[in-house]
Amino acid sequence: MCPTDSPRELPSALGKQTTWLSCGLESLVDEYPRIANATLQRDGEYDFDVVIVGSGYGGAIAAAELSACTDETGQPLRLCILERGQEYLSGAFPSRQADLAGHVRFMTPDARRQMGAHDGLYDVRSSEDAVTVVASGLGGGSLINAGVMEMPRNEVFREGRWPHAIRVDETLFELAGLLRHSVGARPLPAAHVGLLKKTGQLNRLATTTLLPITVSTSSGPNSAGVLLNECAMCGDCATGCNHGAKNSLDLNLLFLANQSGARLVTGATVLRFAPCTDAGWVVHVNHTDNHLRDRQSTPFQVRTKRLILSAGTLGSTEILLRSQGALRFSAQLGRKFSANGDMLVTAYGLDEVVNAVADETEPPAAAAQKGSGPRAIGPTITAMIDLRTGNPESDLVIQDLAVPGPLRRLFEEAITSFDVLNQLGQRPWRRYERDCPKHDDAAVNRDAVKHSLVLAMIARDDADGELTLGDKALCDDADGLLTVHWPALRMDRRFDEHHRRLKELMAKSRIGGRVVNNLLWRPFAEELERLFGRQRGPLVTVHPSGGARWAMTSARGSLTIAGASSTRVVQARLLCIPAWSF
Repeated sequence: MCPTDSPRELPSALGKQTTWLSCGLESLVDEYPRIANATLQRDGEYDFDVVIVGSGYGGAIAAAELSACTDETGQPLRLCILERGQEYLSGAFPSRQADLAGHVRFMTPDARRQMGAHDGLYDVRSSEDAVTVVASGLGGGSLINAGVMEMPRNEVFREGRWPHAIRVDETLFELAGLLRHSVGARPLPAAHVGLLKKTGQLNRLATTTLLPITVSTSSGPNSAGVLLNECAMCGDCATGCNHGAKNSLDLNLLFLANQSGARLVTGATVLRFAPCTDAGWVVHVNHTDNHLRDRQSTPFQVRTKRLILSAGTLGSTEILLRSQGALRFSAQLGRKFSANGDMLVTAYGLDEVVNAVADETEPPAAAAQKGSGPRAIGPTITAMIDLRTGNPESDLVIQDLAVPGPLRRLFEEAITSFDVLNQLGQRPWRRYERDCPKHDDAAVNRDAVKHSLVLAMIARDDADGELTLGDKALCDDADGLLTVHWPALRMDRRFDEHHRRLKELMAKSRIGGRVVNNLLWRPFAEELERLFGRQRGPLVTVHPSGGARWAMTSARGSLTIAGASSTRVVQARLLCIPAWSF
């Protein structure tokens, strides 16, 4: 991939992008009238050569690679990417807690339709067993993730759960290196690391490795020729970068695809697909916005010769479930879901300042390398403690986290509640006195929060969950209701063991503080569990995988399904591996 001759410019530090890459679904329908009127469609006529559903890592890489290809006649492929979310320019992401409500779509176990902003940046699904948080927008998860591009150990890809083509492939890590270059992933320079107290505190806990992340630490063009600003070290990666410093997919691979003629369409939710009567596929798509959806009772139909389904774990699986009837799928569809062994935990009240929680009232530092700003939080993740030995029962990595400014108040209230409940039964409680000069244990302790190290513990699980709609019907006006059924996940004793190991590291390193676990998962500390039993609630995962496990080919055309269980591989070589059949 070569830099474009006309870079997407970010005029200055903290400047805002002004170039839109995408158009809305209504614009596509206006340009292609037969999409809205099936009577205008004729056999053998296609709107596009390739339609890609989803613009996250799998879809973006496919778009960038295919945009450089030609058809049988030597003409560039007519390529269309359908994204259910919006396009976000720098400066449009939520920067305060008051902004968040307009950027979240969510569902509860009993909901018959998703609630909130249906085209919101965050998609939150909850069940009794797991809470999943994924992104919705042009660029998918790259808009709000930590941008970590660390490959698994080589032996992971030799396990029997992978297709033979993956197990014997010797080029995965070489291709992953090419991908890292394309998305600008590199470790933070020493000058930046020295300013971040949370990275230093993680290193006090145990020896760390700096991780390659897609954050720009200097102003200039990326691999696609897009001009990026230097990271402001504000800590707001997880709510979207408003400073033009995050090398998200809309600023590299999707930008290149668009420059080569690919159509990027936002606000477009794919409901299902079916084979055409002659060849190829018909994709049924409607507006994501619930008000527009209610006015458009009949989905639009987009015809394509080839279809790539890369809508993530939840999206791809639900589209496949809706497509049953026109096509037959294995009974494994929706199964083998993994939460990636995710666990959020906090080392609360350490003996030194950590500065891992941003404050929305403090302006970010434009010149973080000079230490001139009040935040100096840093990117969401910078380093990792690697405790992997190759044993699925004990493999564990621990990474530092940053809490963005818009989530500060929520974090403060949550961690205070978690700590109070965790401490019940562990020490005597004094009687509250109105004039007592000591701190109220049930009130937010800002100083303790400033001394808290927020951690992501990532491990292994049995990948034995099921994505299901429960008793909900598959209907076009109620998409996005797929959630996780996996009672055994909550009771997996590996999570207790990981907490024990963290406590040992804290005691050995003498950094002070105490472990505060996730209240959703474990409401009571060990002492109270002796009274109330081993209570466990849902885990929170931001790395859901599985469901749509393989890819499929058909004599009618070509359909590639890039399920999230293979996303890490797909990132490296989508369309370079053989298709796998259900």
